[in-house]
Parts: sequence; structure tokens; C-alpha cells
Amino acid sequence: MSQSKHQLTPTEWEIMEAVWRLLETEPSGEISVRDVVDRGVFEPAKAYTTVQTLMNTLQRKGVLKRRKVGLVNFYRPVFERREMVDRATSSLLDRLFEGSGLKLVNFMMDNSKLSGDEIEALQEMINRHREEEE
Repeated sequence: MSQSKHQLTPTEWEIMEAVWRLLETEPSGEISVRDVVDRGVFEPAKAYTTVQTLMNTLQRKGVLKRRKVGLVNFYRPVFERREMVDRATSSLLDRLFEGSGLKLVNFMMDNSKLSGDEIEALQEMINRHREEEE
């Protein structure tokens, strides 16, 4: 499947974040639309039919798997959050920064997207990375 098929809209990300979070405490590894509506934290609140439509779209995109039990659909993620974040980040880098993380960081620094504290933390990460390489 192509990577673009798995690209998510902001609202789809919001649903997936709720699914991943709720599944942390769900021993079955599956979750229903009702679970997401009742236990998900959405601002503003989302209607059952909206969440159902979004979860079905995520299933068609290959991000969720669906299993029907009676009248209830149960869903589980195909990918872990980390993998989806990696795909989205790689896509962003490829599309906007010629695949370069350095160009992204440079853009963020030049456009005041990083605070002084974040720049300091970035420097500390660089220093730790260098030390680990030695």
C-alpha cells in the first residue's frame, strides 16, 4: 500500500490518538465506536455518527482493522502510534524539506518556532547523541 493512503487528516489523527490511548487499558486490544465516543476526549465533542464515519474511513485507509460482532463493530489499529508518526514525519520532510531534518530545524529556528528553552534542549540532545557515538 502506498504511504499516501495512510496520510491522516487532523480529525483522523484525533480519532487515532483516542484509539491508541484507550487501548492502553483495553485488554481485548479492540475498541468500539461507542467506547471512543464515551471515553475519548474531544474538543468540541463529536457525535456517534461522526466518529463511526471517521473510524470506517480509517478502516478503508488501512489504518484500522474492523471486526463485526452482531451489530457492533470492533476496531484495532494496524500500526502503532510511533509508526504512524514516523510515516507522517517522513512525508512532511519529503514534501516540504527535500527529506532533510536539518532543513526543518533551520526553518523552525529562522521562523521563531523554537523557544530559547527548546533550542537549549535541542543542543543538549545533540551533545548526548555525539557522546553516544564516541
